[in-house]
Amino acid sequence: MKNISESQGLKGTMRMRISHLVVFLLAASSGAVVNAQETGEQRATNAIIEDVLVTARKRSEAERAQDVPLSVSAFGANQLKAFGFNNIQDLSFAVPNVSLEESGTQRGIATFSIRGLSSTSSIISIDPAVALFVDGFYLPTNVGSVSDTFDIETVEVLRGPQGTLFGKNVTGGAVNIRSKRPSQEFDAEGFARYEGGGENPTYVFGGAIQGGLTDNLSGRVAAYYSEDDGYFENSALKADPSLASLGVPDDLGATEVELIRASLLWDISDNASFWIKYETMEQDGRPSPSQNQANFHGKDEDRVSLNYEPDVSLEYETFLTELNWDIGPGRLTNILGWREQDSNAGTDIDSTRFTKFHTGGAIEADNWSNELRYSGTVSDGALDFTVGVYYYEAELTMLEQRSIFGGVVFAEGGGRQDSESWAIFTENEYHVNDELSLLFGLRYSDEEKDVRYTEISGANCGGPATFPATRIHSCVISSTDSDDWQTLGGKVGFRYRLNNDVHAFGHFTRGFRSGGFNLRDSQVDGTNPPPYEEEELDAIEFGIKGDYFDGKLRANVAVFHNKIDGLLRDVTIPGGPLGAVQTTANTADATIQGIEVEGRWSITDNVFFTGSVGYLDFEYDDVVFDLNRDGVANNLDEKLDFPRAAPWTTSAALTYDKQLSFGRLLARISYDYRDEVFYTDTNATKLLALNIVNARIGLTFGEGRYEIVAFGENLLDRARPMASNPVGSGINAPDPFFGLSGIVDELGPGIGTFTPLAKGQVIGVEFKARL
Repeated sequence: MKNISESQGLKGTMRMRISHLVVFLLAASSGAVVNAQETGEQRATNAIIEDVLVTARKRSEAERAQDVPLSVSAFGANQLKAFGFNNIQDLSFAVPNVSLEESGTQRGIATFSIRGLSSTSSIISIDPAVALFVDGFYLPTNVGSVSDTFDIETVEVLRGPQGTLFGKNVTGGAVNIRSKRPSQEFDAEGFARYEGGGENPTYVFGGAIQGGLTDNLSGRVAAYYSEDDGYFENSALKADPSLASLGVPDDLGATEVELIRASLLWDISDNASFWIKYETMEQDGRPSPSQNQANFHGKDEDRVSLNYEPDVSLEYETFLTELNWDIGPGRLTNILGWREQDSNAGTDIDSTRFTKFHTGGAIEADNWSNELRYSGTVSDGALDFTVGVYYYEAELTMLEQRSIFGGVVFAEGGGRQDSESWAIFTENEYHVNDELSLLFGLRYSDEEKDVRYTEISGANCGGPATFPATRIHSCVISSTDSDDWQTLGGKVGFRYRLNNDVHAFGHFTRGFRSGGFNLRDSQVDGTNPPPYEEEELDAIEFGIKGDYFDGKLRANVAVFHNKIDGLLRDVTIPGGPLGAVQTTANTADATIQGIEVEGRWSITDNVFFTGSVGYLDFEYDDVVFDLNRDGVANNLDEKLDFPRAAPWTTSAALTYDKQLSFGRLLARISYDYRDEVFYTDTNATKLLALNIVNARIGLTFGEGRYEIVAFGENLLDRARPMASNPVGSGINAPDPFFGLSGIVDELGPGIGTFTPLAKGQVIGVEFKARL
């Protein structure tokens, strides 16, 4: 199978040239990602001890994260900068019981996991268990969800079900990203970053400029460019140099990203404002490098050997408006958003220098939504309320090809899903007195999904070709189906203030994950897989948040107990004529419980400690799906470990901040740990424990306008598998070049794994400046 991604045409080319120009001008003349309200005289320690304002409860005014009676970890722009969190994945280790990483099959596909609930699938019709919201706009698929934190105002990680305010598919939690808004104050900022490591470096540039256009109209333009030449060396070229003549590259994982974001803020009056944002992004490159564990047995953690490394492309456009109008006792907010996304990808699933199992696919995801809500306070401040209505539509299309043993077995298929849903919701807090508040909320949702798809078998769509996802309409459709679901979720709880600095909270929450259809019908048995039903989660949580010793110590603790009915899982079963079958089903009823601790400590005026600990305990209550593939669902299935639910996660960091005669020194070292964890429901593959050490040292000078930072990531140079899926017998026979005469693997004879890898050790430097 050949490369399935093509040029995006004149429109994309012109946009890319413009972005190059904007980034160059901004990076050359200005500087860093610094909050527009920050001054050169402000201490850098504000980034560590500052209070971040969040919109987690959709109130008329943003609230301090510390005051919100739920488990939320929030990072402002200054903290993201000071901690060196350059992308969403960097937050994976800073928040307990959370993993915000890529699946590895394609750049930008998220496999977010919070409190053990996740989705590992790249099938766009399967709604993720952790929802991502950007500026209040819901992204319906995990494809294209992993992004850098460039030009971001805040990132909020909400742990636990958030269905009352955020809707379906937030049984695990939600990630809420808010981009920077323009202001009347002129500001120009930019940065340049170099990342070494591996065989080839990475170059990143970005910048933004803002200011008043009229007395009541402000504008902001931001641009970003990243060029990663690939971290891993392709060992296949050493074994077979002739592969180079076939276009097989030696720099694996190379990618190029270009983004432009423009926004306008219109202050209509003292009581009303209107914000509009347009964003476009294009990414071209290659998929994440992968290795075959059946060949390497972990002996050479960084060894990658591929003979098929196609181009990967991802492009999206987003248009968003937000109206805020203070009227009566509250604020009326309307968020209207639209997004179009296209992606093409191919993957060497066998991950060897031989042509055994190659895939290609294309995806289109178009969606729009509108949320209208009203938030305020009545009854002389006794009742804080939020009420709203929500409407959403999406068209999701995917087409997939599989080629086994160079086309000896060829199959293609996929489908289209049209979704429509609406909801009404309310969440309220009644202040009984100065100490005690009662929390209550409800959300009613109605959803309908219609699908048409074809089984992945034979040349159902005309045979191997370069194609867009819309080519699915020319396929031989084998099935059409539809279903609808109505749900009622809610929340009841309390908050009790022990004093001005300490409060306790507790709540019961019911959330849902949407039912639906699996468009990747790879069972090749002529039957149509039925729709899966909704997953229901009942959660009980208690927590306490407090500042002590005049604010020098902050400690937040939460304990939770989740009961899951109809646990939705994407089960990968190795074998069959297409290498593996991915089935989506309500597999079990289960219980997940745990504890989370987060804190910070101002040891001295210049030394600060931040850290977190998370613990998860999982148990199957009743398994109805044959997870271990022994032909029956029984107590042996119940003894399996739960996938991607690491029992322990910990993080610890020390930051040193010192004012010098000519500037300010900021140094930070961090250690992060995550337990080993099974990746698949069958427990066929495992992700090893991670020990990550990062360090950075930066100097701010020129009255706070310039900063230079040196940093090291993953200093222990530990391999970081992002996924680990089993692939069937025969496809992963060992490669004799590496001296293995047979497979001695815990998975059994003839079974290997497709294991995408993240970068190893990276050393770099970054320069930031601001007018």
